[in-house]
Amino acid sequence: MRMKNISAIHRNKILAFVGLGFAVLFWAINAVVAKGVIAQVNPMALSFFRWMAALVFIFPFALKGLKKDRVLIQENLGILFFMEYHLTWYKVQVFSFCLDKKRFRILMFRF
Repeated sequence: MRMKNISAIHRNKILAFVGLGFAVLFWAINAVVAKGVIAQVNPMALSFFRWMAALVFIFPFALKGLKKDRVLIQENLGILFFMEYHLTWYKVQVFSFCLDKKRFRILMFRF
């Protein structure tokens, strides 16, 4: 029993270091690609495609945990939307002085 537990811990450590190595590798590839295509690709489009690629690669690994915690996520979804609303409101106030509170609420709750 003890040997089985030690080997599982050892395997988890190896997986953690492999994951960290891949993170560094992808970050380096990202920097090289970004410098190479910045003149041809809009920075916002580049950012969008980076996040979409991350979503596509990470989602299959996260799906098992999302299914397991589905009830907890559904219970707290309202809190997440509430926090997102207020964070967006603060960002709007920092970057735009012409948007008043009433218009912002109309825009946010339309979607």
